[in-house]
Amino acid sequence: MSSTDMSQLWQEVKTLRDELRVQIHLAGAEARDEWQRLEARYQDASKKLDELGQQTESVAEDVVDSLGIVAEELGKAYQRIRQRLAEDDQHD
Repeated sequence: MSSTDMSQLWQEVKTLRDELRVQIHLAGAEARDEWQRLEARYQDASKKLDELGQQTESVAEDVVDSLGIVAEELGKAYQRIRQRLAEDDQHD
């Protein structure tokens, strides 16, 4: 994964996270619990991304690949929460 791809993917994850943060207070307990778990992973990945700029090129490539995997997992998890919230809205 290139650093440009990583930046785009991370921006998508951040945007999705921001959208969900506004809605999460209305969610059920299960969605809020998952949100809390994701927040810890998000904060860790965000910190590593910030540290990436301080790494050597060979180490940076490994970190970008690892962060890419984490970002993809976070994106999928945020999508699951979004879907649950939409389903909850339809049932109300």
